[in-house]
Amino acid sequence: AALQRPAADSKAVVIYTTTWCPYCARLRADLAASGVPYVEHDVERSLRGMLGFWGLRARGVPVSAIGPAVVYGYDVARLHGALRVAVTALAGSI
Repeated sequence: AALQRPAADSKAVVIYTTTWCPYCARLRADLAASGVPYVEHDVERSLRGMLGFWGLRARGVPVSAIGPAVVYGYDVARLHGALRVAVTALAGSI
């Protein structure tokens, strides 16, 4: 499980999704519209997706690992907050 948790200094955006989930589609669209680069893992079609999902102790999709934060579900306020922190950390490292 520890292998799937984002590191404290992580700046990556990784989302765990399915093809049929409407909230996953909204999350993809929001990230794309905002120009946020991300890596996506399908929890039903890839071993990496399944292991990541289980490792994060998720119960439903989407799950977003944004920097060191993990956001369960499509919680817009928490997603925006985590993205703000990640962008600030990224800007500070340049």
